[in-house]
Amino acid sequence: MKALFCTVLLGLGILGLCSCAEQSEPEETAVTTTAVTTAGTKATTTVTTTVTTTAPLPKHRIEKNMRFKVDADSVRPWGCTAELENNSDEKREYTRSYRILEAESGREFPLCDGYEEETGKAYGIQPEETAELNIKWADRYGDLPSGIYLLEVVLEDPEDEEPLVCQTEIKVTAEGYVPVLYIAPEDVKNTGVTLTIDNQTDVGRSYVFVYRLYDEGTEPHTLLLRKFDSEAQLKANNYVAPGETLKLTFKWGDTYGDLLDGHYRVEIEMLADGDGHGKTYHADFDIG
Repeated sequence: MKALFCTVLLGLGILGLCSCAEQSEPEETAVTTTAVTTAGTKATTTVTTTVTTTAPLPKHRIEKNMRFKVDADSVRPWGCTAELENNSDEKREYTRSYRILEAESGREFPLCDGYEEETGKAYGIQPEETAELNIKWADRYGDLPSGIYLLEVVLEDPEDEEPLVCQTEIKVTAEGYVPVLYIAPEDVKNTGVTLTIDNQTDVGRSYVFVYRLYDEGTEPHTLLLRKFDSEAQLKANNYVAPGETLKLTFKWGDTYGDLLDGHYRVEIEMLADGDGHGKTYHADFDIG
């Protein structure tokens, strides 16, 4: 009887090891296609429902005695220059903590994955004095796509429950400066999408088979699925040359399932020629 019991335990252990091996088998993820080549990659798949850092902003108060003006000609997808003028009769303080809000929804633009907020240092500005601000938001948000946004500079501690801010509207034009990403309605299925990368600039971009999928119809912004290919390399075929248009196809039906009707966002990282680190780019799409 004892020998039989040991034999049963040994059999169960072998089955458990086989089960783990089957679960860790990598599955095919993204495929990049051009007129000449087709390349594939393997990725370990994880399914999550974690919430990202794009929760609704806390209530804020608009300061009326400070004039905040952006030089419209300086606005680029990665930053701009602006002026902050103290129109009050006393010295005021401000930080260099900036926030970009989507004008239509009022939500903060999605932060780059892994971005960590720095403590806002206070700067003084005397009555009737003007401070010139060189604002670079690329590390926080990546390059912005074309659109209308609200730019805020935080005057007080950004950790306050109701921070005091100055706010102004900006118009960003991405075409000619950074790659434009989009997903045509005919390229959308609830099991996957085809992302078009239109790089009509004079700088090439490299990319890897890593993407993030968000549910944009929820409040707050929610990460639905995240795939990483730990062995992905910046190879020759993972490159968008200046003036080139490429298509990147993602299929998640086998690993995540069919998406329900709603509004979603695909996000990737791209590295420009000569840069030391990549930036975040995205495209939205609707199902249903």
